[in-house]
This record gives sequence, structure tokens and C-alpha cells, in this order.
Amino acid sequence: MSIYAGLKLTAIGWGRTSNNATAKRPDTPYSIDLRILNDLECEKLYHYYNSTYNICVEGNELYSICRGDSGGPLIKIDSQSNDYVAVGLISYGKKCNNPTVLTRLSYYVDWINIHLNAIH
Repeated sequence: MSIYAGLKLTAIGWGRTSNNATAKRPDTPYSIDLRILNDLECEKLYHYYNSTYNICVEGNELYSICRGDSGGPLIKIDSQSNDYVAVGLISYGKKCNNPTVLTRLSYYVDWINIHLNAIH
């Protein structure tokens, strides 16, 4: 079960605001607070969902991640430092207004650190 299940975290993106093919993308990024779904909810929707390296967030008729948001962050505020912490990156979904799957960054921390250290 996701350690974040039930919590609301903030997704940020520049994607469309509806399923309408002519919907314009915003000039500035939008942010939206979305509830993290438990892994079983997402496994029912996406057979290739893997809780080891994925996180799933809700989507509803009013608010959701949409086309063009891919690559945007899912963030939380650290309760001790009050810093923003990236938890996930928007990956894929079926359509706007549906749950969306994100890449779980904690799974890739070692790989990220190795490559960041290689730059320095």
C-alpha cells in the first residue's frame, strides 16, 4: 500500500483543461491538489500499474491531470523543513477526469544521485 494513500498532494502542469481537442494550454502552470489512491484502485484500472515504481492520483469531473501535464511534478510540503519535496512525475492516464499514474521518485533516488554526482 502506498505510504501516501489518502493524502492530498499537489500536481503541477501546463496541460489542457478539458478533454476537448481544441482546449488551449495555459500560459502559466496550473496546480491542483489530488488525493493519492490506494494501489488496488489503480491496479484495477491499469493492469501494468506497479506500486514499486508508480503512484496513482484521483481524477474527477472537476479536477484532474490532463494531456500536456506529463513530466510535471507531484509535490508535498515537508512537515519538518517546510520545503517542497518532489514525490512523483506525471506519466500516463486514460483521459482527463480519470485517475493518473505517476513515476514514484523514491524508487529512483539512488540512480538520480549517481547521475547527479557524475555531473559534478
